[in-house]
Parts: sequence; C-alpha cells; structure tokens
Amino acid sequence: MLTTSTIGRAFSGLLALTVITTGCTQPEPSAPNTSSTTSSVPTADDILQYSNRWIQNPNIDLMSPEGTFVRAAVESLDRVGYGRGSGIKAIEDAGYPGFSHAFNNVKDPDIFGLPGGKDRDQVGTMYWEVVATHRNGDLVTAGVCAYGSMVAAKEYGGGYRSSGRQLPAGSARWITFGPDQALPGTQQVAPPSNQRGPRRTPKVNVFGTWVITDYKVLGADTDLPQCSSTLAPGTPPGAPNDYFVQPEPLPTLPPDPGWPES
Repeated sequence: MLTTSTIGRAFSGLLALTVITTGCTQPEPSAPNTSSTTSSVPTADDILQYSNRWIQNPNIDLMSPEGTFVRAAVESLDRVGYGRGSGIKAIEDAGYPGFSHAFNNVKDPDIFGLPGGKDRDQVGTMYWEVVATHRNGDLVTAGVCAYGSMVAAKEYGGGYRSSGRQLPAGSARWITFGPDQALPGTQQVAPPSNQRGPRRTPKVNVFGTWVITDYKVLGADTDLPQCSSTLAPGTPPGAPNDYFVQPEPLPTLPPDPGWPES
C-alpha cells in the first residue's frame, strides 16, 4: 500500500524514479528555511543536492514571467515531498519563497512532506523541458518533461545508484497557472522576468501573485510520450540499460538559467 508521503513524493519528483535517479555534488546550497522544525532534521537542500537545468524550447520563453513561474513552481513541487514535517508545513519549508500561496491547495497538502526526516541524498544534474503550452484566457497550461538519467541516489553502503540508459527514462506533468482570481486586478503582480544567475534556488518570491490552478503527474505521460523516451543530455553512451551503482557521483553542472544573487 502507498503511504501518503510516498504519494506526495510521486507528485513532487520523478514518480518511481525520484529516490533512485537523482543528482551529484552541488554548488554551495542556499540557506535552509528552519522555521517549521529543528535544524537537526535534514532539509530539502540537504537531500536534493542536484542542480536544475532547463532546456530551451520554443514553447516558452524561460526569461518571461510565464517562464519564471513554471520554473519556480515545478522546482518547488520537486522539493516539497522532502519538506520537514507534513502538509502545509512541508510546503512552506521546502518550497521556494512565496510558494505556499502559489501552491493554492492544488493538491491535498497532506500528501507532501517527509515526516521521517530522512532519505538518501540525491546528487547530479536534473533536466527539465517545457514541451507544450496552451493558453486559455489568463491561464497558461504547460507540459513539462523531467529527465533524470543524470542524477543518482547516494547508497547507504557506498556508491551512487542511477538509472543508466533505461527506458522509460523521464516523467511528465501538466501544470496550469495564472493570476489569482481571488485578487482584484489592482493587486495582481506578475512574476519577474529575466531571472538568471548562479544560485540553485531564488532568494525572494518570484511567483508574484500568480497561482497554480491544476497540476497533473499521474497519466501525463499519455499526452507527452516524448518525456519517457528522452534521456538527459550527457547520459553516458556506455551506461547499462538498467539501474546500476558506480563509485563516483554524476557531475553537477551549474544551474541553467539559475536564479539571481539578489
């Protein structure tokens, strides 16, 4: 039987691949949010040590407000399954600044979090790509692929476990977002544009007042089959077509576009 935290990690990461196929050593991590629990419990930054790189695709301008929002929202959703505590506490703890509002209770908050406070460290480089977009009035729906074959989980007994060239490789999700309809127009704030820099995570709220109105992971691969058939850039051509353990971590590349220092 799936526990609620298992289901939450399925929504927030790479489904069954999340624990087994994520990333390497990393740039200096951002300071964790310690407001919701003690500092002795590992944070999402402690566990998820991989960097995020977004592949350019004509479906979206990653430097636009829409590009900023989808990057910040998807990266936050990838993290909240590893937040300290559960429910909204985990979302506030692991999501980017302002994500608790942007989250908009689009899913039951109680499925998120890592109450046990422990999971294998994940290292390397995660790749994302917006492969489809649709607009309906003020709302944008983006189809996003995650390619996790260049991330690995640190084994408790030593070594790093990754998925090699095994197919299906990536995972898919649909995310719909736009202005918060509960706010009058005079209070609406769009996400900032031109968000680029060396940081793995943003220091400030980059969501504006926009919110997620729908989020679908389970079954999204039916609409976006390219997600499951694509390996991450740099996947070694000689890697096995199955999970394997190697002594050295996969490389952690700088985040791209990354987030500004200020």
